Amino acid sequence: MRLSPFFWAAGLSGIVGTRPTLPTVDVDVKFNDILRNLDFAAVLAAEYRYGRWGALADLTYVAMSVERDRDLVPRAPGFSSAALKSRTFTATATGFYRVYDGGAFTTDILAGGWVWSISTDVDLFVAGASAIRLARARLGSSR
Repeated sequence: MRLSPFFWAAGLSGIVGTRPTLPTVDVDVKFNDILRNLDFAAVLAAEYRYGRWGALADLTYVAMSVERDRDLVPRAPGFSSAALKSRTFTATATGFYRVYDGGAFTTDILAGGWVWSISTDVDLFVAGASAIRLARARLGSSR
């Protein structure tokens, strides 16, 4: 069995919205600002082999919060600032069978699936007022 923790880094930029009828927020968090906004991150890859059979797994979870920062700009009049919380989870699981092992060359047959989920909360602020939570968006898929 082999476990491989590793480091993963990224930035976050684009237009974030929760529903088509609600205001959106411009997000631009550069790579060098990610650690300041990171709540939690975990990445793990694992491989297990038993004879010709084996399994692979890969998990990633990232939680970020950007609070009333210069990196967030509301795209609607009347709002002074915004806050964003983003959670991303991905997982891949694969089983395989080695059909040929010629030393320097091998052939495996693989079957597996993956799942991903993204959850984003956007709060918009009016100057001098508390947060207005407009909506929560959750995306996900599995195959």
